[in-house]
Amino acid sequence: MKNVILFLFLLVTLKTAAQKGDTLFNDNKCPTEVQYHGVKFNSPVFDGHPLPWSPPAYPPPVAFGPTGLGDRYIHWVHGLDGSEGSWAQAAAATETGGDNGDPIVVTPPGGTPFDFVARKVRTKKHTYGEVDFAPAILDLQDEMEQVTYPVGHTFERDFIIAHSQGGIVSRGLDHRLTIGNINADRYFSGIATFNTSHGGAQILNSRENGLLNEMISDLCTVALTTTLAETLQEKAILDLFINQSAANDSIRVFCDTKGVSLAGLFLSSLAKPKTLSASYAVGAPDLEGLNAAGNPGLYKAAFYGVEYSDGDNNMAQPKQLLWRLLSSFGSEATNADPFTADLDNKLVDSVSNIMAEWEGKYNYFDGILADGVTPACGIFGWIFLPGPCAVATVVQYNVEQNNAIDQRETYREALEWLNGVDDQWATIIGARENVFIQGNNECVCTQWTDNGQALSTTSYFLDNPEDCNSYNSGTYDQSSPFYTSCMVPPVYEVQWKESDGVVLRESQRAFPGVGVQGVRRLEKMNHFQVRNSSETAIGLNALFNGEVGNDPQTRAFFKTDKKQ
Repeated sequence: MKNVILFLFLLVTLKTAAQKGDTLFNDNKCPTEVQYHGVKFNSPVFDGHPLPWSPPAYPPPVAFGPTGLGDRYIHWVHGLDGSEGSWAQAAAATETGGDNGDPIVVTPPGGTPFDFVARKVRTKKHTYGEVDFAPAILDLQDEMEQVTYPVGHTFERDFIIAHSQGGIVSRGLDHRLTIGNINADRYFSGIATFNTSHGGAQILNSRENGLLNEMISDLCTVALTTTLAETLQEKAILDLFINQSAANDSIRVFCDTKGVSLAGLFLSSLAKPKTLSASYAVGAPDLEGLNAAGNPGLYKAAFYGVEYSDGDNNMAQPKQLLWRLLSSFGSEATNADPFTADLDNKLVDSVSNIMAEWEGKYNYFDGILADGVTPACGIFGWIFLPGPCAVATVVQYNVEQNNAIDQRETYREALEWLNGVDDQWATIIGARENVFIQGNNECVCTQWTDNGQALSTTSYFLDNPEDCNSYNSGTYDQSSPFYTSCMVPPVYEVQWKESDGVVLRESQRAFPGVGVQGVRRLEKMNHFQVRNSSETAIGLNALFNGEVGNDPQTRAFFKTDKKQ
């Protein structure tokens, strides 16, 4: 069990550094300040294009439905920490269906089974570099140019289905092809995104302000100190050579300074090296420029996943958001059978077991301290070697007493961290926020000695909170020397926002121009699970049946014939 927390330490420490590319949407380097729709930004996004600009009428409006036309191409684009395999199950099911081309029977948890039928499509799965925005766009363009299309194939019916970061990269390519000063074919006319941070990913802002590193450092400390405590418990002789208190202090220093970066390097050695650009953060100039420009001629749809709805009250369900997300991290969801990655409680159960184990060990060491340590020598030792035994007993008592205290405190601190880490993660992704509440009328007065020691505190409720500043404030009693200060304490209320464990709902819905009917909600879905769950099948069926889109033209565009 002790290796589970070490695994989690490596798993969540994808420490990414912001790297800025030379160009964005153009092949030429011409960073010029541009005024566009009232938005100023210094970016090469619009270089080489005269402004103001009217979007071209592309793609042309086409009425689609059961048409008997040939296969259309769907380009599947992965997201953060993904690969061509991220969409493998959904893409294969869309093109070929189940065994022998039969419909796939999808069974939602507690729901009614339904059929997912193959469509008249050809699927292409693409990848791209994740180092920065501009290089990722060029990678995706190059991938699409490598596809061998049938003679006479036209692209106005083709579209992209993208997950997470891949949605921003796909939109960036659309923008480059729409107004960039380049000569290239357009291989798609629409984009449907799943759990894409159109409004930015707050987790990247938290990385820049240190919140993410703080969490990683805490996880590093818990992982290493509890492992040391378990080792000392299993190998009692080490107590004579290792001072756990000093060792824990060294671990904390290591985790605060080197642990974060080393964990990132170690994780990178297990997978391809990658970093995630700050271009995807909330308020990033590249993303703001992309959103300001938009493309009215692009057919759009946005699917957003929500792990907990507002009514679920996830404040009452601690340790759920983070651990459910990590349960689907990597290939856990994509390796499942088509549309079956509905369960994400694997690590929730593991963490519950860890907490029970640590609580038992805390109680064990607390009991040792209450009962006293075991003598170093048995009865024969005291008879034949009374002197050495007396010395050994004193030494052992001091060592074991001190280490028992340290081990008990290690498990206490670890339990406190596990109890609070979900709130910490929710704060990092922007799903949990302390909001200042106006209108507090409580006046709190504290009496202080002349050397700054607090004597007593009394609360009063005033009609006008502004009176608190002068209410007994600054008075000094000569007969009983103390100073009274009064203030209205700030009151904060915890507010939660819906998310998929990585990206807020509001950001996933913020695809410019998508419209109210162009978005679809996917229930109880975390960020990684959404690529291969029953909710994924429900969403794709709705898209292919022509039920998603803010206008009849968009719904008709995405409507895709069933394969006969």
